[in-house]
Amino acid sequence: MKMLSHLRRSTNQGVFIPEIDGLRFFAIMTVVLFHLNTTYGRTFPPVGQGLTMMDVSIPELSWYFRRFDLGVKVFFAISGFILSLPFLKHYLLGHKRVDVGDYFLRRLKRLEPPFLISLTLLFFLRMISSMPDLEQPWLSLLAGIFYSHVLAFGISNPINPVTWSLETEAQFYIIVPLLFWVLFMQTKRWMSLMLMLVLMVGSIYFRRFVHLSQLAHLAHSVPVYLSNFLIGTAFAWLFLSYPRFFSSRHLAFDLMGIFSWWLMFRFYKPQFHPEYNAYFNLSIFLFFIAVFKGHLFNTFFTWQPVYTIGGMCYSIYLLHYAFFIVVIPLTAEWTQTLPYHLGLLLQSLLLLPVMLIGASIFYMLIEKPCMDKHWPDKVRAWLNARLSKNNHHAHPAHRG
Repeated sequence: MKMLSHLRRSTNQGVFIPEIDGLRFFAIMTVVLFHLNTTYGRTFPPVGQGLTMMDVSIPELSWYFRRFDLGVKVFFAISGFILSLPFLKHYLLGHKRVDVGDYFLRRLKRLEPPFLISLTLLFFLRMISSMPDLEQPWLSLLAGIFYSHVLAFGISNPINPVTWSLETEAQFYIIVPLLFWVLFMQTKRWMSLMLMLVLMVGSIYFRRFVHLSQLAHLAHSVPVYLSNFLIGTAFAWLFLSYPRFFSSRHLAFDLMGIFSWWLMFRFYKPQFHPEYNAYFNLSIFLFFIAVFKGHLFNTFFTWQPVYTIGGMCYSIYLLHYAFFIVVIPLTAEWTQTLPYHLGLLLQSLLLLPVMLIGASIFYMLIEKPCMDKHWPDKVRAWLNARLSKNNHHAHPAHRG
């Protein structure tokens, strides 16, 4: 457990909420399993493609695997919760106003280095391997750096396709200060809540419009997913307004958690149907409550191995898909004679530990140091010390 303590995510505010990192675990592991399944399925056409793409009945395991990408929308809700907390603390509890400049600088220092390093690394790996899906490599890299590949080209970035969701997150980061200024222009809290509900409903119907109009460039824009982010904001509002409610646990909320878990899968697809989208968002809200209030749910999601892996989700997110794309075509030969789901299980047992170890190394070397908001100052001080030492050795006559 001491090793897990070293891996635990750092927080500058000094407030650590293990349930949130537990939710991050759920979100990242569902996404990882989704990509493991789809990548493995491509090696067994048409059987694998059928199991990963066709709409099968609910009792079948493939029905759940096809919906594991719902973790991305859970991530959006988590971001809505995390980013809303300081603004809601100001407007609801009278805490100090959020420094918008510091807010943006913190996002930049925390998220940019791991993203730029991973994107550049994968870019050069793809260039060396001459993969055919990189038709405009330098344009893809440039658009990726500015979180605008989908907006510019209407498709996910072939360098690292999963970063479409990071582009959506970046758009939300930008609008958050404006969003809360608009929400709390009026002094009556019920009006703020009603306005938030209007924005959620508008986002749900805008997603339907974008889908029916086939507007690929807007398919992953923040208005399409704003309802997912705002459900996290709604939960943050509840979390801050009723702290005593969240101070106790009860098995009844575990039952609610199981129901909401199934509800998420049941109404996840097709999301362009407004009623499905609305039920899905409600299920996320109930699921969040269950993680905080359920006895068994809370025990699991605050278990150290679970919230530790959840705290590393950004590194796992940036690297896992590229790892599967490279490795699975090699390891799939070992299980190609087995039934599909048995082969998938063995691939999971083999590849998930290796992927997690690699992501942990990236996390410790790159991501975790960036969690310290003072890391640029420390790097600058270290460089100045090194330069001063080198100059001192270069001019021995100045000694003494």
